[in-house]
Amino acid sequence: MRITLGFTHSDRASGYSSFTDGYRPGAQQDQVAIDVDDLDLGYLGEIEILDLVFEASNVPVNQLRGAALAVGQALADAVRTQKLRSLSTGDTVTIGAGGVRYACEGGAAWRLLPEHAHS
Repeated sequence: MRITLGFTHSDRASGYSSFTDGYRPGAQQDQVAIDVDDLDLGYLGEIEILDLVFEASNVPVNQLRGAALAVGQALADAVRTQKLRSLSTGDTVTIGAGGVRYACEGGAAWRLLPEHAHS
């Protein structure tokens, strides 16, 4: 399974702050994808995976345990050459290649983005 984290840029010139305004379609993002096929995450639902990714992004790797530790190590390996902040309000997580995308609403609260909502 591929998990893609999108770290959203604020646009101060237009008055947009991802941290306070949340995700905005079309906002510039730095994306990092990790493959977690070697982890057995199939028993988890999407929200549980999102919470696991949030924890792995926000807690120091040496304090993680279990699946969160494995995701944290994969994330650390993927971003070794980049300076990325922790996952925050306005950022996105996509589960699966071309999969469902969620926006972080603050803390570990998630919102399914409209392009994936079922009517």
